[in-house]
Amino acid sequence: MRVRLLDPGRETPRSSEPPAGDPALIEDLGLDRLIETMADGDAFLELVARTELTRPVTDLDTLRYRLEVTADALAHPDVVRALHRLANEAIESQRRLWRYGGRRVQSVLSKAVHGLTDVMPSLRSLRERAAEFRPVVESAGFSALLDSVLADLDEAFFTEVEDHLARLQYHPDLAFTASLDVDGALTAVVPHRTEKRRRWRDLLGLPPADQLTFTIAERDDAGARALGEMRDRALLGVAEALGQCAEHVRAFYDALQWDTAFLLRCLNLHAALRDRGVDTCLPRPHERGGTVLHAARLRDPGLALLLGNAPVASDLDADGSSIVIISGASQGGKTTFLRALGTAQLLMQCGLVVPASVFEASIVPRVHTHFRRGEDTTMEHGKLDEELARMSALVDAASPGDLVLSNDSFTSTNEREGGDIAREVFQGLLVGGVRVVAVTHLEPLVEGFLGEDSALFLAPQRTPEGQRTFVIQPERPNPTSHALDIFDAVFGS
Repeated sequence: MRVRLLDPGRETPRSSEPPAGDPALIEDLGLDRLIETMADGDAFLELVARTELTRPVTDLDTLRYRLEVTADALAHPDVVRALHRLANEAIESQRRLWRYGGRRVQSVLSKAVHGLTDVMPSLRSLRERAAEFRPVVESAGFSALLDSVLADLDEAFFTEVEDHLARLQYHPDLAFTASLDVDGALTAVVPHRTEKRRRWRDLLGLPPADQLTFTIAERDDAGARALGEMRDRALLGVAEALGQCAEHVRAFYDALQWDTAFLLRCLNLHAALRDRGVDTCLPRPHERGGTVLHAARLRDPGLALLLGNAPVASDLDADGSSIVIISGASQGGKTTFLRALGTAQLLMQCGLVVPASVFEASIVPRVHTHFRRGEDTTMEHGKLDEELARMSALVDAASPGDLVLSNDSFTSTNEREGGDIAREVFQGLLVGGVRVVAVTHLEPLVEGFLGEDSALFLAPQRTPEGQRTFVIQPERPNPTSHALDIFDAVFGS
């Protein structure tokens, strides 16, 4: 049996330790609040959320496959919860068992026998659930999983396995045959099935008529060791086979636990955003290397979770644009919009719901962020040195097709120098096939891209009375920073 709910070609790779991820990406986009909501207090769900968000899918077919599974999970959440609960129970029972036991053949065999015996009720429950859920699911991932369970865990399987386990649980009754080589050593040691029914000779304590027997003296330690070695040789193949079988069952439940945990975090995020009045949709990914990027009613999920209600939504049509420049007055929603866009891209490439009514984008190999930081408390570097060092590392790591999100980069120096540096860096990234979305107050940077067909300019909307609406819309760059608004807010009009 194979799970493969998240990837049709392989089991989802997992880690026993929380991934470090990209600290800058997690901090800049405010993903910690998102991860906490997805986990809903469950440490394992948090591990899954943090891992999957930092390794987005870059293959279009795999991503579409995963989104179909996500749609199935949203339509039938009871399926996800039931399968996840079964996986948790099976893993917990196995974890208690695998804490004990040694490395000797008998210990390995006993552990495998007891492990498989304990998990048989769970496998029966799994088959019952598969028969119940198969008629309602539609995605290729769920269908393949439940079909394999129904095919592999039929009644003949349970009858045969339970029969073998019953015999092996009391292996002193097992019979073995062996041959002697020219040196008198045992070869071809093979265990055989014995009859469950005890014959009359066994009841009377008489040896079988056609077999020879021997008895080891009470103090014959060498004989006892030799007999133990023969028994271990006979049981070695059985122990190895059962150990592999137990490991296969354990790996199956590990994969089922991981994949259903991924879907549970999707359900948690969807419920949290819905409760706050935020539109969600299943995104439509496009081939990597393209310039598709548009959205309707896009919101920042982190801000929605912080406020407890739906923040202002914005639309975006950046299809065909290699660089998007967002300029305008402070506190107009530019950084919030940038976070919303970056988060939506990551959520799409994880196969999750996106906080928008429509979201379509080309797949990117990686998302990079370069956000303004505070002063260096160690006083070892100036602020501009720190910005340049981070941008240098970003450029080294970037590859064609990547997405770079810049928020007020190079504002630590004067406007002319900062604008010239940013323009040169962004032009170099564009030549390298990297897409850029930048929030900036640097007029020289904006002027450097005026007239470029591949550039899209956005700005915060303002009413005729000068009020901010926090909606980001297409607008030709305006050189004013509306400093009088800030003066009035502080000192009064």
